[in-house]
Amino acid sequence: MQPDFIEQIGDRDALFGLLSQVMPWAQASAAVAALLSHYGSLTEALAAPEAELAAIAELGPSAAGVLKVTHAAALRLVSAPLKQGPVLGRWRDLEAYLMAAMAREPLEQARALFLDTRNRLIADEVIARGGPRGVNPDHRALAHRAVQLHATALILAHNHPSGDPMPSPEDIDYTRQLRDVLATLGVVLHDHVVVARGGIVSLRQLGVIGR
Repeated sequence: MQPDFIEQIGDRDALFGLLSQVMPWAQASAAVAALLSHYGSLTEALAAPEAELAAIAELGPSAAGVLKVTHAAALRLVSAPLKQGPVLGRWRDLEAYLMAAMAREPLEQARALFLDTRNRLIADEVIARGGPRGVNPDHRALAHRAVQLHATALILAHNHPSGDPMPSPEDIDYTRQLRDVLATLGVVLHDHVVVARGGIVSLRQLGVIGR
């Protein structure tokens, strides 16, 4: 498959290509129509929870599983550059990964990227999941996890399901408290980023960290 052909594939064709591998063409066509009607795009459909996908009558559990495996493979591809050197030198790659992994999550989650002395990725972990009103990882539990992993720095990210990436006053207060707790253990908070459909906002770039 040539690159120019890949660029010409629309969401409908991509979904049909996936689903026609596991169901008859007519059924796959109906499933694609249902997915695009419900989610609007390939990206939104792949990011949807598996249980939600499986509940779509035209799709079913097996086809939903295919979509989630595809989503997981896509995340592995987009995260691969982060493992090739210092994360701080690959900010665009980091943004692309976090957008793919978190922007369309229906509930808030917090993710920590733990880094070594050369700012290389040690671990990437979802450390908290919350309800529609937010999620605040325990400062000391997060610091303890950094020590367990022998991390010397970390980047924290959380998503806003509302679609607006601007941090709340609570996000700002939490970030400063976390920075201070980590500093007592010799761990640097490089950044706290808020991820949403509307983009990514860095609290370091806003001046929250470092003041």
